[in-house]
Amino acid sequence: MLTLQLEKEWFEKIKAGEKTQEFRKYDYWYCRIFRKYDKAREEGKKLLLRFTLGYASKYNHDKELYAWVKSIRILPSGMNTDLKIPKPVIEINFELATQCPKCQYFLDGYCLAYESSCLTCVDVEDCSYKKMIRSKDAIK
Repeated sequence: MLTLQLEKEWFEKIKAGEKTQEFRKYDYWYCRIFRKYDKAREEGKKLLLRFTLGYASKYNHDKELYAWVKSIRILPSGMNTDLKIPKPVIEINFELATQCPKCQYFLDGYCLAYESSCLTCVDVEDCSYKKMIRSKDAIK
């Protein structure tokens, strides 16, 4: 999982679904994104992004969003991006991940408690969302 801090303007746009790309200045630190993304693809996994409003606490769920990386590429210039800089930038395309509001289990198979694809999250069996899904399945 990769954590990126955002200013309020961009955090709110992502939360509202208006922004599905994040741009970062191309430098050594952000090259790690490429390595993580490539490793995840080689292993047949998806890379999870955690966006925080500023430097939010790990347990402050109101100030964090999670998203799956769809693609990453390097743009030769950031002039046509949010950054408006004439230097190379990294473009990260993503889609917001859907989470259970109680146990934070991702509905597409990622457990925050173990940071892996699993179904052994301690709260999953007690999760109200899972119970709701089971009851809907039982009705069909």
